[in-house]
Amino acid sequence: MDRLDKRFECLINTLKGREIRMSSAEQVSIFADALSAEWNEIVINLKKDSRFSNFGLKEIISKLNSYKFEREERKKELLKGITKNLKNKFGCDS
Repeated sequence: MDRLDKRFECLINTLKGREIRMSSAEQVSIFADALSAEWNEIVINLKKDSRFSNFGLKEIISKLNSYKFEREERKKELLKGITKNLKNKFGCDS
């Protein structure tokens, strides 16, 4: 996400240098549409938020990173639970 954010910011700055301006809403929309498929679920949920059109690019990126962190933490907790259950079921301590 960090590399994409920096590349997009560079693109926006290049466009500004050529006197091409985009609104914050246009920037957010283009950025969200450019994300890979792994972000689809998160982007769809963000677009359902009634405030989505008022979000700035930095806010969207922050929200995406937060969602990603939360998703990774849920995965870790799920794996811990599975591991614990397997250990209990099979009596393994490894």
